[in-house]
Amino acid sequence: MKNAFGFFRELAHYRSAVFGMLLIGFLIALSIYTVITLPYDKAVELWRGGEEVWGDHPRNALPEWVNVFTGNTLAPTIILDSQGNANIKKQSQEIGTDMRTADFVLPFEYNSEGFPTEISLFLTAQFKQKKPQATIKWKTPDGREIALGDLTVGVRER
Repeated sequence: MKNAFGFFRELAHYRSAVFGMLLIGFLIALSIYTVITLPYDKAVELWRGGEEVWGDHPRNALPEWVNVFTGNTLAPTIILDSQGNANIKKQSQEIGTDMRTADFVLPFEYNSEGFPTEISLFLTAQFKQKKPQATIKWKTPDGREIALGDLTVGVRER
């Protein structure tokens, strides 16, 4: 026991050794905290990943915490869901007996310095026979409309 105390007393004279031991202690405490607070099923799901877990997040964008080190205001991930969101304007109009249009306006504030590096749009459709047609437009604050595409939507599209 005296040898152990002598070893740690000698080790305390080296700042790098003290820093290393503190770092190791922090990592051990963090791992214990994670094991206690994160449910096992959730940990396995996050570890395996996949589109259902990480699909909402941009693939090539830097993480938001990079702003702490760079001083920039990079855009955070903005997720808008048209189902159950009061800010999203929906308009439907019957065109024929088996046809109608639906317009969705998804407004959001973009206060970042740079241009967005990635935009993902996830479409989910429910239909009986004909697949719906989607026309996607980006309307800028100055009134311009930029056509992003026309596509036929399956059950789930990205």
